[in-house]
Amino acid sequence: MKLISFLRGLVLARFSQTQKFWDARYAYHGEKAQLNLSSNTLEEESLHQQQLKIIEGIYQGKTGLDILDFGCGTGRFSIFLSEFTKSLVVAYDFSVLVGNFQKQNAGVTYTSDFGFVMARKYDNIFISLVLGAMNDADARHTASKLSEALKMMY
Repeated sequence: MKLISFLRGLVLARFSQTQKFWDARYAYHGEKAQLNLSSNTLEEESLHQQQLKIIEGIYQGKTGLDILDFGCGTGRFSIFLSEFTKSLVVAYDFSVLVGNFQKQNAGVTYTSDFGFVMARKYDNIFISLVLGAMNDADARHTASKLSEALKMMY
């Protein structure tokens, strides 16, 4: 409960302007809201393909996992993570974007409910760019709390 209260307070106090920004950006740009809008389509596609290659390298040979995609935004990597690893993925984001881009996939559950996220245990937590938007203390605290959602490795 303390973590949920902390994150709820963090979102409301420090990121309320951020959420308003992303909600407004989504309303105007749709799914492209998560991309660098100064880039052209070819640059965006090239970057996306490079990101997918990095993910392939990280998860090569790993299958049947429970993965948390923390700060998934539109969930653009969630389905790929699920299909590439033949795993179950919980895709979490506090933004309206996660609710608007829930793509149908049996291996992915989209949510903005942090209590739902923390009620489970994961083999791996995939985080892309989220902690960099926080100050050092909040990033360390969030990473520490998320580590509690990891399954014990022996």
